[in-house]
Amino acid sequence: GGKGAGDYSVVNAKEAERRRKHQVSNGEIKSKLTLENLSELVKKKEPHFTHMNVAAAWHTMARLGKNTAREPGARPRDPELINLLARRGVDVAGELDPQGVSNIMWALATMQEQGQGELVAALSHRGNELMQDFNSQNIANTLWALAKLGLSGQSVLLISALVRRGREIATSFIPQEIANTLHALSKMGITWAKDLVSAMARAGRVTAHEFHPLELANT
Repeated sequence: GGKGAGDYSVVNAKEAERRRKHQVSNGEIKSKLTLENLSELVKKKEPHFTHMNVAAAWHTMARLGKNTAREPGARPRDPELINLLARRGVDVAGELDPQGVSNIMWALATMQEQGQGELVAALSHRGNELMQDFNSQNIANTLWALAKLGLSGQSVLLISALVRRGREIATSFIPQEIANTLHALSKMGITWAKDLVSAMARAGRVTAHEFHPLELANT
């Protein structure tokens, strides 16, 4: 005899309960106040992390690392935590949305993590797939990250796609995003993106009264 429909519903209910037990909320990740606390959570539940959990954990790790770096004698970096999240990031990269891609790129650059080639390649591939959904913030943050990590050589396809998309939606860029985009292009020595620079300059003229002194210094 095979299983009856009732048996399957019991199995499904058990599976749903097991998943629910292991589920991690982004709120739980973002509420961690130290790298140690974050590390404990990741080491315990990392196999169950969704793509959203992974992006939140990278973002939180970078933010906590920045704060910790200011404390005397602090260790702002946890290599085991980084490797766990990098591996999981590669696993779930195909499910990320544009915000997730740009958040992890931002985190890598903020932490100056230059040895994560496999993760950057997976993020770049996913970024290319999703490019039509990238908004001005995603574009500016990703270009800033690539410039900070010195990845202009390895990320030519992604940069080309970002430049093309940036040109399409140039009028939606706010001053901070214009400043970050132009600064990134300049830092990477990209001279072929004249159309985007012109579009940014036009958008910049429209919003010139909103620029702050630091943003002006970046452009």
